[in-house]
Amino acid sequence: MINYLFLSLILLIPSVLPMVLYSCKHRFMIRFYLAMAVDEKVRKFYISVWLIILLVFHYIYIKVQPGDYGVLLSTVLCLILVSYSRTDKLLRMVHERLKLVVILALSAMAIMAIPHLYTLAATIVYFKF
Repeated sequence: MINYLFLSLILLIPSVLPMVLYSCKHRFMIRFYLAMAVDEKVRKFYISVWLIILLVFHYIYIKVQPGDYGVLLSTVLCLILVSYSRTDKLLRMVHERLKLVVILALSAMAIMAIPHLYTLAATIVYFKF
């Protein structure tokens, strides 16, 4: 039961935390925004933390649903995203095109309806944020 709670909390991180931090006008957040815009090391750190959270989600999901092998497909996608340059290009492309965000959101909802592909839908949603 506690694993399901952790799984739900990890899924809330990419949606709730950015909303809370974006509305926060503290000096720390302003410096962080400026650092993200200017320094590539900060962007690498942000993407690394984002990928670690996603891999922890996969690990907890495997512990909660041990017989579900659909997680392998989304784990392969995570391994593709390990490269910073590739991930940065993809995130910039998604950020610049609203139509692509809508397509990713609709595909995540469609994939979530397919049994054993819940983790792939969660990975797409993480990528969209």
